[in-house]
Amino acid sequence: MGHLSAADAEAEAAEFERGVRAIRAYAAGHGDTDLPHGYVDESGFPLAVWVAVQREAHLEQRLGDARRSALDRVPGWRWAPED
Repeated sequence: MGHLSAADAEAEAAEFERGVRAIRAYAAGHGDTDLPHGYVDESGFPLAVWVAVQREAHLEQRLGDARRSALDRVPGWRWAPED
């Protein structure tokens, strides 16, 4: 993993926060975080892809503690999707 510029790190952090807000909204409306394949929210955010990337990063131990904690606090969050 390379080092990000300050601007890239800021953009990446903002994208993570956008994803957390989006998955919280989805969970509030659906009661879980198991999104349909390819789900894109009403703002155009590719939420299903974002969730898959977060789960993969967790499995590969590439997800930082603060981000893991933020996702653990999402009501209904699971690290593996329901079959």
